[in-house]
Amino acid sequence: MRFFKLTTATLVSFFCLSFIVALPERLCFKGGESYSFYCGTDSADCKVIRADLNPAKVRLSLKNVCGEGAIYTLKMPEDIINELNAEVVFYEQVGRVTSYYCRAKLPYSVKIGDEKINLQISVCGDRVAVGTPIIFGGY
Repeated sequence: MRFFKLTTATLVSFFCLSFIVALPERLCFKGGESYSFYCGTDSADCKVIRADLNPAKVRLSLKNVCGEGAIYTLKMPEDIINELNAEVVFYEQVGRVTSYYCRAKLPYSVKIGDEKINLQISVCGDRVAVGTPIIFGGY
């Protein structure tokens, strides 16, 4: 009987620890009006999965997550840069959209030219889109 109790306790502990280890890290962005996950092995096969209502719960059901994105209204890009302690590597302006390409402590990255980039912030009017490593699916 004692052997059975010890074995059961060991197995329960193992499964609890396995579940905790398997949980994904926190979301990369906080408080966006909409949230997306990028799933695939690279940008060529990337699928964008919208998860507006409960992104943390949706994240648990996804495999091959290779990035994340969020859209904000009335949030300044400087606030996002400061929140993520990011370094702006370069920026570009195309029409009304200004995009900042940055480095921050985020889990995903791509190489653009000779630079390793893992955060893109795009601003158009009062909307700001963020993506790591970059924004997939257009803005």
